[in-house]
Amino acid sequence: MKKKIIIIIIVLIVLGLFKIITSKTYFSCDVKPDKTYGNLGNINYQQYQCLINNDKKVVIMYTQSKCSFCKDFKPIINEYAKKHKTPIYILEVNTVETSIDEITRDINYFSTHQSWGTPLTLALEKKQVITKLTGYTKDKNELNDFFKELKK
Repeated sequence: MKKKIIIIIIVLIVLGLFKIITSKTYFSCDVKPDKTYGNLGNINYQQYQCLINNDKKVVIMYTQSKCSFCKDFKPIINEYAKKHKTPIYILEVNTVETSIDEITRDINYFSTHQSWGTPLTLALEKKQVITKLTGYTKDKNELNDFFKELKK
């Protein structure tokens, strides 16, 4: 009888641990996955600062709320993010609680590209651009190259 109880307890513990491990998100800085596009996570300015001040590689997609290309690009990049097991962090620059100057100040890309549009997807490491996607694209080679470059 004691053996059965011990076995049941062990099984419950293992199942509980399995649920905890499998329910963890691969997003950093307390970012939650988007309900529609699970490999994309919307971020605020504090989360953005947390991500870019980290030494890990991170992909930030800069968007605007009324940008139709941004909306159309989300399902496309989400598909590639899923395929390459890479979270994409979405920063909606016109609704974030700080100025564009604050957002762009620390990233080298913006010092050499004063004029830029959305969507802009930057892969960063230590605030340096590893690779980028400028604008909306459906080009499979361009998208695959972006994610391959990120994995180097």
